[in-house]
Amino acid sequence: MSQSQPPVTLLTDFDDFYVAAMRGVVASHGVPVVDVFHRVPPQDVRAAAFVLRNVAPYFPGGTVHCVVVDPGVGTERRSLVVEAGGQYLVGPDNGVLVPAAHHLDDDPTFYDAPYDDPESHTFHGRDVFAPQAARVAAEGVDAVAGDRVEPEALEDEPPAFDEGEAHATVVYLDRFGNAVTDLGGDEVLARIDYGEEVVVDGRPLPFERTYAAVERGEPLALVGSHGNFEIAAREESGADALGLSSGDDVTVRAETKDG
Repeated sequence: MSQSQPPVTLLTDFDDFYVAAMRGVVASHGVPVVDVFHRVPPQDVRAAAFVLRNVAPYFPGGTVHCVVVDPGVGTERRSLVVEAGGQYLVGPDNGVLVPAAHHLDDDPTFYDAPYDDPESHTFHGRDVFAPQAARVAAEGVDAVAGDRVEPEALEDEPPAFDEGEAHATVVYLDRFGNAVTDLGGDEVLARIDYGEEVVVDGRPLPFERTYAAVERGEPLALVGSHGNFEIAAREESGADALGLSSGDDVTVRAETKDG
């Protein structure tokens, strides 16, 4: 297997033998496979989009990212292939590819990726997306790309503060219990400094640079490595401390630096 061959990455919500079937399809084309993550919460398109956006920029040019978090499997929704920043994204047209595409490239190109009637109507990961991703890696994007299209949108504009208050959504819970929101860290830092206090759903929390800035078990807020506003607790679960789950809406209040 040539070391110069760009890899196909796999990101799914399967966490089961289904992943091995997809790996086999890609490997049968002589293409190396990299597993990104297979424990995305079932059918959680926003969580998968968040993971892809934060992982794709660290892969080399030519990488093909195959994403299968697909509540609409077997329906009329399209398959897409995207050119973005020298990389390629393959997956369902349900918004899951959009944030990463725009993060990689100011003007990504989205194509319909037509496919014949697959072997299974419930496993397009194996029968549609993995073969398409492998062909893009081995033969180039023209091997699967059809007409240029406008993709389904995943989300509206990110939240912003209005009169000191922002309405955010928990888009991802990591294995440590950190509740990551869609509120940009820069939005918060424009209003308050580290070491001050932010109010989340009516509960005052210290806003700090690191988890270690508070006592063990104490909840806090911070800007995570992903650049988003995050609710955490030192060596404990921030989600448990505030009773949060993925998809929950939270209200964030921060006084301005000018008072």
